[in-house]
Amino acid sequence: MGTKLILCIGAARSGTTWSFNVLKSIVESNSDLTYSLFSSKNEINKAIQALSQKSFDFLIFKTHSLEILKIIKESLPDRKLPLTTISVRDPLNTILSNLRIKNKYQKGNELDSLVIEKRLKNLNKYYTNLEEIIDHSENSLIIKESIIRNKEQSIEIIRTLYHNLAGNETNFENIINKIASDFSIAEVNKFIKNKFSHLEEKTFSHYDKSTHFHSNHISTFDYDIPTLTENSNSIINTINSKIDLLWTKNSTISSYETTKDLSNSEVTNLLLKINIFNEERIAKKQLNNQS
Repeated sequence: MGTKLILCIGAARSGTTWSFNVLKSIVESNSDLTYSLFSSKNEINKAIQALSQKSFDFLIFKTHSLEILKIIKESLPDRKLPLTTISVRDPLNTILSNLRIKNKYQKGNELDSLVIEKRLKNLNKYYTNLEEIIDHSENSLIIKESIIRNKEQSIEIIRTLYHNLAGNETNFENIINKIASDFSIAEVNKFIKNKFSHLEEKTFSHYDKSTHFHSNHISTFDYDIPTLTENSNSIINTINSKIDLLWTKNSTISSYETTKDLSNSEVTNLLLKINIFNEERIAKKQLNNQS
């Protein structure tokens, strides 16, 4: 028996951390041999070290990078993605949330409309590339932010994932309801407040290593609607159309097909490939900062 790879992807600030923790909780309720990580160089190095010591039943891999997703797809047997959750969110709120967590936006701030337009263009490219990579995948499930905020809908999504990953185990409904409760907005807020109560200033650099929740992960206010260019409004409509298309194709995994388990060496080689990409990206960024 090998390792089942599970992917959790989506643009930054689109809800991937919720999906990551739900997936993690589901597999941990059925196996002690699970490993979960984000796609950073340090976390991958730790995973490679862990894999050198023992095998895992499940490996949950979270990334925002479509380049990394492409590397994974091209490295897997038959280029077929395993079970993959894709988090999506309102385009403008995604942009504003990104600015907020980096302390570039606070309630009442006047935002540069051209800055927002540029970020929306990048987000539009992201969804275009995402469509191409996951096209015809039967194992992908879209998770909208609106689902995360709705108790009944979040339970239904968790139930779908649970059935595909764990089957109908005894007391599975109790487990599903507990996971939904643990990762409700109210409970996550409570967790963050308790975890980071000692900090005077809550920043994105402070985070919980197990859940990946940051000290400023959830906004304490509703976003102001900034002034948008005509082009920005058009881009938002285009992105929403792409999200709707993704939803149409990937709103259920009733046709989920189990993919081939990976051996320890296959998982390790895959992670090494990803870290080569990470190192090249870091080097390129450093070079650009120097020029």
